[in-house]
Amino acid sequence: VESIIKTREEKGKYSSFTDFLDKSELVACNKRVIESLIKAGGFDSLGNTRLSMIQVHEDAVEAVVPLKRQEAMGQFDLFGFGGDDDAEASVSSSPLAHLKFGEEEYPRKQLLAYEREMLGLYVSAHPLDGAERILRKHAPRPIAAILADPPKEGELVVSGLITSLERRVNKKGEPWAICTIEDMDASLEVLYFPKSYAMFSADLIEDNAVLVKGRVNWREDKMSIFGGGLVPLDLSEVGNGDDDLPLVLLAAAEKIDQSVVSELKQTLLAHKGETPVHLKLVGKNQTVFALYDYPVKVTSMLIGELKGIPGIAAST
Repeated sequence: VESIIKTREEKGKYSSFTDFLDKSELVACNKRVIESLIKAGGFDSLGNTRLSMIQVHEDAVEAVVPLKRQEAMGQFDLFGFGGDDDAEASVSSSPLAHLKFGEEEYPRKQLLAYEREMLGLYVSAHPLDGAERILRKHAPRPIAAILADPPKEGELVVSGLITSLERRVNKKGEPWAICTIEDMDASLEVLYFPKSYAMFSADLIEDNAVLVKGRVNWREDKMSIFGGGLVPLDLSEVGNGDDDLPLVLLAAAEKIDQSVVSELKQTLLAHKGETPVHLKLVGKNQTVFALYDYPVKVTSMLIGELKGIPGIAAST
């Protein structure tokens, strides 16, 4: 990191992936370092997809490392050109001139999984962005709401991502697991003991979106769930703009006035996207309006803002 910052300060901002390799010191031109930076999104501002850079990074490092070693020993500059007149020749003679970058990118799920693997958190987006309605359809209460007012006993249904998984074996040699289920705002620990684990182990995979049903358990003032059911959720189409299902907003007719309409309009405009919005006016009669000019990107933030508008609720 210190080398990358030092080089940037001495030679100027990096203008491309190849420019980074050109300018960098030998210590930064390491396959593992470059791969980690790519997966973490460190090169996102330089114009290539993460997948295209992963596909060429090994060849690129192998091409520049021998020259970097000689340069480090003071034998010559990397491309061996000293003046601006030679800039064109320098580019064409670069050991990286043969690199071809494609346009394909990792699937969204894989892209974000690599981010979390490298950094321990999601940065560019969250895998559940836009999936709020799907999660709430199966599990009406988000995890944060459950933790804010936790039940002392009984059964619970939660939905989210499996963000960590620890497999164990009991004294009888039977496998079981502890997993963390996380939604947009909070997480909860779920324990699958041998009998349940045998039934659901195939779907207990990190980064899987799942619906979990189980029994509330308390230990030392910490709540967890003894898992008794698990269903994978398909979020593959979320965020791709292919989902034509509208976001249906319920509006109490007696509470609708100019201020509510104005606030709703501003909220929808602040979350522009591809999902159509329908407004169902509920009173003596029900009337549905298609708000063609206000498509949105459905996120937990949008749902939260809509809940704050008097008389408006998102249908699940």
